[in-house]
Amino acid sequence: LPVEEAVRTCVLARRWRHRWKSAAALRILSTGGQFLEPAEKLREFMDRLLLARGGAPLDLCELRLGDVDTLLEDEDVFILVDRWFRHAVGCNVQVLRLCARTYPIMHLDDLPLVSQHLTRLELFGVEVPVSLLNFSGCPNLEHLVFESCNLYFGSMMKVLFQSLKHLRITLCALFSDLVSKYRIRISAPNLVSFVLDHFMGSTPILESMPSLREASVKIGDYADFCKLWKTNYWDCNCESCDLYGDTLGGSSSCVILKGLSEAKSLLLISQPGMYNFKRDLRCCPTFSNLKNLWLNDYWCIPDDFRLLACILEHSPILEKLTLQLFSKGPKHKVELEGSISPTERSAANSEYLKTVEVKCSVVDERILNVLRFLHVINICKQNRFSHASMFMVFATNFICRRKSNDEMHILTSLVSGTSRNVLLSHYIGILLKVGVVFYLMCKKFWAVVDLLLFLPVKNCRLMLITTVIAPGRCPVLMKICSVVILCAKAVAKSMVDTRRLFDEMPPGKKLDASGIDALPDGVTEHILGFLPTEDAVRTCVLARSWRHRWKSAAALRIISTSGEFLAPVDRLREFMDHLLPARDGAPLDLCELRLGDLNTLLTDQAVLSRVDHWFRHAVGCNVQVLKLHMVTNSFHELDDPPLVSLHLTRLELFGVVLQNSFLNFSGCPNLERLEFENCNLEWNSTSPVLFQSLKHLRITECGLALGVDLDSRGCISAPNLVSLVLEKFFGDTPLFKSMPSLMEASVTLDNCEDRCELWHANYWDCNSESCDTFAKTPVGNNNSVLLEGLSKAQSLLLISEPTVYIFKRDMRRCPMFNNLKKLWLDDCWCAPDDFKMLACILEHSPILEKLTLQLFSQGPNHKMELEGSISPIGRSPVISEYLKTVEVKCEVVDERILKVLRFLRVFNIFASDTLIPEIALRHQVSRMSRCDLFLHYQHLVAGCSFR
Repeated sequence: LPVEEAVRTCVLARRWRHRWKSAAALRILSTGGQFLEPAEKLREFMDRLLLARGGAPLDLCELRLGDVDTLLEDEDVFILVDRWFRHAVGCNVQVLRLCARTYPIMHLDDLPLVSQHLTRLELFGVEVPVSLLNFSGCPNLEHLVFESCNLYFGSMMKVLFQSLKHLRITLCALFSDLVSKYRIRISAPNLVSFVLDHFMGSTPILESMPSLREASVKIGDYADFCKLWKTNYWDCNCESCDLYGDTLGGSSSCVILKGLSEAKSLLLISQPGMYNFKRDLRCCPTFSNLKNLWLNDYWCIPDDFRLLACILEHSPILEKLTLQLFSKGPKHKVELEGSISPTERSAANSEYLKTVEVKCSVVDERILNVLRFLHVINICKQNRFSHASMFMVFATNFICRRKSNDEMHILTSLVSGTSRNVLLSHYIGILLKVGVVFYLMCKKFWAVVDLLLFLPVKNCRLMLITTVIAPGRCPVLMKICSVVILCAKAVAKSMVDTRRLFDEMPPGKKLDASGIDALPDGVTEHILGFLPTEDAVRTCVLARSWRHRWKSAAALRIISTSGEFLAPVDRLREFMDHLLPARDGAPLDLCELRLGDLNTLLTDQAVLSRVDHWFRHAVGCNVQVLKLHMVTNSFHELDDPPLVSLHLTRLELFGVVLQNSFLNFSGCPNLERLEFENCNLEWNSTSPVLFQSLKHLRITECGLALGVDLDSRGCISAPNLVSLVLEKFFGDTPLFKSMPSLMEASVTLDNCEDRCELWHANYWDCNSESCDTFAKTPVGNNNSVLLEGLSKAQSLLLISEPTVYIFKRDMRRCPMFNNLKKLWLDDCWCAPDDFKMLACILEHSPILEKLTLQLFSQGPNHKMELEGSISPIGRSPVISEYLKTVEVKCEVVDERILKVLRFLRVFNIFASDTLIPEIALRHQVSRMSRCDLFLHYQHLVAGCSFR
């Protein structure tokens, strides 16, 4: 209800007294004839309404102020409207509409909107300042509509609509402080539909929109005029017209068409004097997804139709073309519909093009020129253009005046082929009536006879008698028409449609499905997903029923490495350009892109520029597991916009650069497994890198730059993580926040930059304060970098170069490992000789069950492996009572290993002479006998027995 009607429900009953206060929607209507039309009444009503409602949540809020007849002119109300607008946002409104017809135009406050709930915003007749165009605070905003607004972009060169899926800008004025130097750039990477209609100002540059499905752009008579439009406009190269810094020279980049190149449906209309489309076509992109295209007469001049021909050549899967010629619409007096003969199709046209429509007001010489051009490229050569009004126009011209050869040929095309039956049943009575009228008025009945000779009609005698001439009224005329009809039948017999010869053939017997064809729906597609994609495509030749099964395979495995079918990059590019449009967005369980290897590095820029499109296309197909493996001569940088997918559960990346927004996976709430290998991760923000939904994270041999500058330490927050692997990375060690669900973790610090400055001198006496500055660790030396975040794990592997100070620094405030049962350490923990780090972590692991020491050996295979256990009698109280097994892995038993064994004896891990534990020695040196081994190691630990 309108809000005043909702308030009136308070008098219905006692229980209705306050229900209006929690209404799900507010509809404030202050237009001519409405209850709230006077500004004073509106102001008083709204002040009481908002106070009574408080902050009750809203689904919808609509403010409609003024109309064409009653403009709102009260400036005091203008100030209050912005407050009402912001109040609705504060009530967690989901759909917000503001329609204002005011004088002067109403100006909204220059503050950005911040709302987690706003999904749709519609503004009409207001001035929108620069800060309000920043919608980064509305992450769920999907629909945005501007109509009759003034949009001020200030000094912004790029406007980002990150979350938008639907954007409409109609009858708006675009203003910018840099309008004389640069065009405004619009970036909306997740846009699905886009409308830019009759705007004022310079045309904005549209950046890539990989998810775009439909778009409509209408350019009117505004800023981007060609200077030569009154003279030789079509010979102008636009270099003297387009002088903006980002498109200087007129040919360096596209303004509109590049951003729209992923659309499936396009409407492109422009006034003849504008140069934008003509300029973009000099570097025309390929519209690889385009199926429906609507153009106006701008594309059909000059007489060589170069613009129309160009865009048709760059639309490989176009299915329907509509030409709106010299008619404003939306209703057109004359409409033609034609199709293409599959046997004589021009090679320049899409093989999928089936329908061509022409909409106009009258058929004149200009329309005939277009039809001749379409005839040249075999659009209507064999089969027809057929429509009632178009046929009547030609029939009238055909009867009234002398016929030209072109009109005769076009008319023959109109009534030939399969369309003649439709025309017969629908129009023959009208045509004969027209002929009789012209006979009676103009004495040109033989013109009707001439026309009928082109019609292969059936039962014309009956139609003529019943619909045109009353019986007995004109017997002479009936005899003449009978002769004409007999001639028409003779002509019809000679015009046999060979496609009907097979109509009466009996259908073939349907064979019963057997073998793999008998599998249930979906199983075959799942099996095809295990094949490389090129092999899956080849299955189309197995049988007719297999022709299109590959298009819905559950997985895509694109492998372009040495020795593979898709190894040449030109073959890969062509294959992918045909594959993705043919699949048409079919859902995927898995997509694997493996491009290049160590023997064949991927260096082709044309392929590299498409990789991100292929990657995002897979995300748009609701892929669940996505793997991208690239080996190039330099790291390939993926586009910055974050991924948004409700289906993605696993992501693996190799050999790419990821920056800023891409590392924001908040748009993938079901992502559980994430792997980075040989990548560069860059995060320029003071906030932590948040992996909210992740359960498994693996970072291997990557470069990390996760801080806001070179002197800051990045932070990673993954509260639901179960397993973590951080190995052989470059850069500063990231700080990990608490991970309460962590089960196992492996951290190897060998190539990082956190090295002690005194590592050549007294490294073990260094307190790390001069090494780890306050800037690198947000809370200074009072905060743990790694161990605090790993303290909930049940299994830990901690390996480090001796000169890396991270573990040594964290051990000064060692946390309790209350869940730790398995611990694997290297020799870094066994130095210096007092073993202070090893002793400390053992004391802080109260339920440890197994300890493994990898000493001075790289592994994974070790020549010597010692395994010992502890006697329950005489156990040291400082170590875990649950500790049962200790393993020592090394290359050779030397003085360093002996020191470790002596230290373990202090904790009664290897007992003294009176308490003899059981120590087993396993070795991989086959040439040493058991006796020799005993003699070699008997001096190691007194009282120990070997087996």
